[in-house]
Amino acid sequence: MSRPVESDYRLWSQSLYRRLYQALTTIAKLEDTEAIVRYVMNALVEDAAPPYAIITGARAYRRVNTVYRLFAKAGQAGPVPIGFEVPADYPPVQKAIRRGWVLMRATDPDFDPRIEDVVGVQTYAAIALGPHKEFLVSFTLHEPVPDEEIIYALAAIRQVADMVLRHRELHAFIEQAREIQQSLLPREAPDFPGYEFAFLSRPAESVGGDVYDFIPVSRAILGVLIADAIGHGLPAALQARDVVVGVRMGVEEDLKIVRMMEKLSAVLRHVSMGSRFTPVFYAEIEWNGNVIYVNAGHVPPFILRADAGASVQFLTVGGPVLGLPMEVAYQRSFERLRPGDLLVLYTDGITETTNVTGEEFGVQRLVEIVRRHRTDPLPTILTQVFAAVDEFRDGLPQEDDQTLILVRKVDRGAVPD
Repeated sequence: MSRPVESDYRLWSQSLYRRLYQALTTIAKLEDTEAIVRYVMNALVEDAAPPYAIITGARAYRRVNTVYRLFAKAGQAGPVPIGFEVPADYPPVQKAIRRGWVLMRATDPDFDPRIEDVVGVQTYAAIALGPHKEFLVSFTLHEPVPDEEIIYALAAIRQVADMVLRHRELHAFIEQAREIQQSLLPREAPDFPGYEFAFLSRPAESVGGDVYDFIPVSRAILGVLIADAIGHGLPAALQARDVVVGVRMGVEEDLKIVRMMEKLSAVLRHVSMGSRFTPVFYAEIEWNGNVIYVNAGHVPPFILRADAGASVQFLTVGGPVLGLPMEVAYQRSFERLRPGDLLVLYTDGITETTNVTGEEFGVQRLVEIVRRHRTDPLPTILTQVFAAVDEFRDGLPQEDDQTLILVRKVDRGAVPD
């Protein structure tokens, strides 16, 4: 039987990469991690007879505590039984874990015949897969083996498979974060005497950095929170989640709102090591219209008065964003809502939306839309604002999370018991 020449190796490499590319389009659709590993293993075992087939068999192992346990075979994989275990501290396994791949021959000093005779191989290559190297795929190789081509091929195989596996893990993590975040956000408007509520939040990604909450402080007081972790996506969502939990804990401990903001800022500073910041606005609304608030670096909410001129008052008192790498003092302020007054809380994803010329939507546009529709039902105002924002950006993608909360004082309401 003739031996392959250099041109044969080039053809083999091209064939391998074609199979690898074809496998990528399939494994990207697979949900189960073991199924991905099995498909990679089967896709790379060659049907041709030696010497023109180099990868003639494959075995897939999953780590279980201190061993890698065989769970699948393909091609000429040898007599090794399913369930066979290879110690995780076996030197070739350790090399594969450290480098991502290993190429072994019977002449190598780390080659242990007591293990390899059971497997039934003389020359093999192995790759470690998964974010935590929890899978090992070993390929039976037919000599002569072109070392350079095999090493390049192993690197490509590992990169493609790892990319898909890491994407699966990240997707699962994002879904878990999204579920946690959604569980924290209120689904219905609070039942609080003398007030109407409406709200809508549109994340720029599957999870967002905008959060809001309505927190019963007592029968006569309702806490209203809006926060916008700087950035968006998963890191911002996790930071924003910490804000919601922190405020709820502060209310539970009966902290005054200034002390709550100072304590929460210190917690966020410790968690993020002073590298991630969160603008927060928190107000406590009493049934009779009194409002106590702290604005920690958030875009200022405003009150649209029910007077003849529909005057506007911005709520700016407080301090800087939470999480700064130093101790910060905050101030509280007081306002009063009268029947017909409208409190508008929003995030900068609305006012900083840009159009094709780079112009921002701006606070003034938001104020004018709310003023124009101030006597409409609150859901109608929500619809009008978001429709105007979408029309303004004129087909450009939404770049940031967008949240709008409306609170209207309607009358004194019944005095809570």
